[in-house]
Amino acid sequence: MLDAITWAVWGQARTRTQDELIHQGQTDMVVDLEFSARGQTYKISRRHSRKRGKQGASSLELQLFSDGTFIPITGNTIRETEAVVKDLLNMDYDTFVNTAFLLQGKADLFSSSTPARRKETLAEVLGLGYYDSLALKARELGRDQDKLITSIDSNVAFHAEELEKRDLYQSNLSSAQSNLSDLEKSMQIALSEKSFIESKIDKLKLTESMIDASRNRVKSAKAELQQLQMSLERFQTELAEAEKIQLKELEIGKKYSALQQALLEEQLISEKGAKHKDLSDAANKLEQSIDIESTRLKERIQSMQNQIDGLSVLSAQLPELNKSVSLMEQQKSDLHKLKLNSEQLDKSISTLETKSAVLNNENSLLKKTMDDTRQKYDYLNLDEAVCPVCSAALNDKKIKALRIEYESSGAEAKAEYLKNQNQVAEVGKEISFEQAKLSEINEQAANLSAEISTKEDSLRREIAAAENAEASIKNLSGELLSLQNRLSSSSFCNLEKLKLVQIQSDLDSLKYDSQKHESLIKLIESLKPYEDSMRQLNQAKDSINLINENISQSSMLLESRSKEIKQATQEIIDLEKDLVELPEVTRQLDEVLRHSLGLEKQRAHFAEETGRLRERLDHCERIENQINKQMKTRKAAEKESRLLKDLAGAFGPNGIQAMIIETAIPQIQDEANEMLFRLTDGGLSIRLDLTEGRKDRSTGNPSEQLEIRVSDEMGTRSYETFSGGEAFRINFAIRIALSKVLASRSGAPLPILFIDEGFGSQDEFGQDRLKEAINFIRDDFEKILVITHIEEIKDAFPARIEVEKTSSGSTFKVIS
Repeated sequence: MLDAITWAVWGQARTRTQDELIHQGQTDMVVDLEFSARGQTYKISRRHSRKRGKQGASSLELQLFSDGTFIPITGNTIRETEAVVKDLLNMDYDTFVNTAFLLQGKADLFSSSTPARRKETLAEVLGLGYYDSLALKARELGRDQDKLITSIDSNVAFHAEELEKRDLYQSNLSSAQSNLSDLEKSMQIALSEKSFIESKIDKLKLTESMIDASRNRVKSAKAELQQLQMSLERFQTELAEAEKIQLKELEIGKKYSALQQALLEEQLISEKGAKHKDLSDAANKLEQSIDIESTRLKERIQSMQNQIDGLSVLSAQLPELNKSVSLMEQQKSDLHKLKLNSEQLDKSISTLETKSAVLNNENSLLKKTMDDTRQKYDYLNLDEAVCPVCSAALNDKKIKALRIEYESSGAEAKAEYLKNQNQVAEVGKEISFEQAKLSEINEQAANLSAEISTKEDSLRREIAAAENAEASIKNLSGELLSLQNRLSSSSFCNLEKLKLVQIQSDLDSLKYDSQKHESLIKLIESLKPYEDSMRQLNQAKDSINLINENISQSSMLLESRSKEIKQATQEIIDLEKDLVELPEVTRQLDEVLRHSLGLEKQRAHFAEETGRLRERLDHCERIENQINKQMKTRKAAEKESRLLKDLAGAFGPNGIQAMIIETAIPQIQDEANEMLFRLTDGGLSIRLDLTEGRKDRSTGNPSEQLEIRVSDEMGTRSYETFSGGEAFRINFAIRIALSKVLASRSGAPLPILFIDEGFGSQDEFGQDRLKEAINFIRDDFEKILVITHIEEIKDAFPARIEVEKTSSGSTFKVIS
């Protein structure tokens, strides 16, 4: 049970490996343990499975009881979860077995440890690791403050050079501002001069625009004048054409009347032509339908003839197929005979095998009889042979008679035995012969059966196909004869033929003359141009007055545009005189612009320089403020660093830890001596001394060791010189003292003492003293768990857990 508890909590027990804890014959183990620590209830579950030839698989889960259920708080790995458990219990496995757990055979685990290891265990019992972590944290924080101070010093030194240039930046800024002011005045003068010249140029540009507008007006007027001249000429040409067409009015009227008469006649004959075409198209369609039906009948007749020819081939095979059926029936009869022969041979073989078994059984009995006779015969050769019936001694005569009887009986049995053997051999030959013959018959029957099975299905299908072909030929022949009669007597498409006769009659009564129609169309084509001539004649009559009016208007506009061109040309000459001074004024403006541009570049340069210098001065001011803040931070960091170094020393081995150990050692020593006084009637006492050990490589300071000095009536001696019983009582007293310190430690979650055996090395007096000592310290612990097999020790404690091993596993019961 204790192994299960320590393995579940720390993953360690008394065995070297986890696999050794698994019950024999099993491959895995699991422990679920609920415990209380720091006012909370926890549940830990650890599982391990071993695999042959491979490393076993383990798992660890930790849960916290909250609101009536367990909530998982397992870490990402087993190592992380074990660290959480260790923090909860505030101890590891080694501290547990050195203090609260007196392991069987290892009660001296603390006493027999090295002085340095004793000091480490004591520090763990007193919880000094917490102060080590505080000292380490203080040193880490102190190093962080030292790094901050170094960084601030480096930063201040880097920016000091920039602050030294602040006076130079201020002087250069004043000079740049003065130059910038002078340039601003010069630019104002240049801008006034530029505005005057630009105003003058704008006026000259306006004059130039007016000249361009006049030139465009002259150009437009000339183009319009040219257009008017062309329009006047076109109107005069149209007037001549119209007058020319009026001279042909009589001819055009006569031809146009002939065209209208021809068009009227063509319309009437076209209606007859349309009817003629529709009737002809209908007749063509009917003729095509009749031809198609005739072709279809011929194709059906040919298709049926082809089917009849193909079916005739199948039908002709029917007599031959019937012969094959007769042959197959003969094969079935042969197969039946083979099966009858096979059955007869099976019966014959069974009879022979039975006969052989009977003969072999007889020979077995004969062999036993011969063996018995031989034993009896050999028995007669003994010196003290007696009668096998009455047990009386046998004389030579009786022995001789028995020998003759035994020899005769043995010879008869042997002869019968040999005879049976010969018969068995003969029967065996007959069986082999019959079996060979049976195998041959069975093989013939199997081959014949397979052949019949294969041919029978094929013949059945072929006969069915031939019979169906014969029936189909009869049906198709009647249908073929009917189709041939329809084709030869033209008994098809009767309705279409009647319609065709009617259409032909309608065509004859229509009396449409296609040649006359074609001649009329040619006449219309020859008179068609006079339709346009009539339209042109009518247009000419209507347009002569309009053309005369257009000629009059064009002449008036032509005269008006000529006057406008002359007036605009004179205006251009007058305006061009004012543009003579434009090049000089433009040159003056270019000069002023170049001067202004130079001033603008200088102003931009000095403005940029002024901004740059102001930025540098602002930067210097920011640096100064930053340095002041950093110096305040540095001062605080120096103070914090000194404080953290003091804390590191206070939390270190020579500070609070030394004070705690110096206070705890007398307490442990007094507790142990009080227990030893009870166990030895004041015969033994101990003294715990702190001594210097080896120097620590990292700090250079000597480590501390804990020495155990034991005193008795003979003086002070080393622990190793005491006997087993005395050594156990010393170990027991020291371990009880350590356990009491551990149980009373602030925040200790495990105020329980475990004692595993250890009573066997004590005599009756020593055992009584141990029981008294355990009862004496019972109020210092919440629970004391004692493991023992000694009845007297068990009876000393009223509350017990009795464990009993059975064939199906261990069982327990609680006695209180």
